[in-house]
Amino acid sequence: MLNPLLFYRTGDRIQLGGVKGDVIDIGVFRTMIMECGEWVGSDDHTGRIVRVPAGVVFREPVFNYSAEFPFLWDEITLPITFASDHEAVAKQISEECECEMSDATRLHLVDTYGMRALELSQICAGDPSALEPIVEGRVEIMAQVDFGVREEFAASVSDILIRRTQVFFRDEDQGLTAAHAVAEGGREAAQDQIDLGDRLGGDEAQRAAKILGF
Repeated sequence: MLNPLLFYRTGDRIQLGGVKGDVIDIGVFRTMIMECGEWVGSDDHTGRIVRVPAGVVFREPVFNYSAEFPFLWDEITLPITFASDHEAVAKQISEECECEMSDATRLHLVDTYGMRALELSQICAGDPSALEPIVEGRVEIMAQVDFGVREEFAASVSDILIRRTQVFFRDEDQGLTAAHAVAEGGREAAQDQIDLGDRLGGDEAQRAAKILGF
């Protein structure tokens, strides 16, 4: 029998049998994919889990977007334009989050997430420690780690620091000092109680390998 691992692994972004999404489980007879795209924009997941029969790999091409290159290029449309009142949204965040969030951080969240910045403010309201900076002295906060795991299905330290927060590109040491904190102190995702450390692979050796890989 053909081994699907020759073509993709768990966590890869693939297109198989007309379905595009992230591989969440590989079985003998089927592959489970968390679907993305379709009627939603950008990399957002649709919420559907699709089971694709293993035999499809014999009949159709397998597109793997992340096997050799761990990053995905995509076009993201933010719901706030240059003409929008960013300060007004930042003020609303201040009202939603009854905690000490700096003006710079509020504006950063609005510029990055648009109106969804309000969801991050709610994370901070429920857990003030989520206000801690990912890198000391910068505006990115640990709530973004929580949001990346819970809402964006981030699966690695690199995914958080490079793709989700872009700390890798913005920090002078590329976020190296934050790698351990992100892996070990990733906030429990609100309702699902998912910890980034758990996604990184269970035992300490596997987590250390992910940090070293970054």
